[in-house]
Amino acid sequence: MRAGLALLGLAATTLPLPLTAQRFVIGVAGAGGDYREVSNDLRYRVSGVGAMAMFAAGRVAAEVSATGLTYTADGPNATRDFKAVQFDGYLRVLLVRGVSVEAGLTNRQVDAEFEYLAQSAAAVRLGLYSAVDLGRDAGAQVRVNYLAGARFSGGGTAPLAVDVGLGFYYGVANGRLRLTGESQFQRFNRTIDPGGVKRDVPIQQIIGKLGFAVVL
Repeated sequence: MRAGLALLGLAATTLPLPLTAQRFVIGVAGAGGDYREVSNDLRYRVSGVGAMAMFAAGRVAAEVSATGLTYTADGPNATRDFKAVQFDGYLRVLLVRGVSVEAGLTNRQVDAEFEYLAQSAAAVRLGLYSAVDLGRDAGAQVRVNYLAGARFSGGGTAPLAVDVGLGFYYGVANGRLRLTGESQFQRFNRTIDPGGVKRDVPIQQIIGKLGFAVVL
């Protein structure tokens, strides 16, 4: 995380800042998707509601989102429903037109982790973010992040973990009100070694969101 923040700081202080107005965006969205652990047999349907906020000034932008999620058992080894809250935070700096470097974190806190229904997971993120205009009041975004230093409530490590996101917005009312949509694919190639025997227990979640946002 320190290395990522140092890189962002270097980019912010060495690149010239364009004369871009400050922008603050807040929004809400419904969420739905799929969650799996170990194999397709431990599978849950996911639904929920989330909120986000983003502030941008010049080449620098900060974004946070929090989503309350309900996991409904949908596989032969999934025995009970549970809930979780997922938080994602991003800090990015524009490198060249349309491409930014970003760092941040992700944290999914499961309310019944002590019952081993699913894993709480947290990691530091570092990657690239790209945004393109599709018209006067429309745009699309893509991000690819490596998730470093992953920690799980049930232990284990995940040297390989990624977060890939796609998004869009379409503005009305002079762009002040936006229809928004996004998808987030998150995978941890988690391994554990009970009794000294290495075992693969991957975690994968795909979430889609559709909502609206207001530009202030």
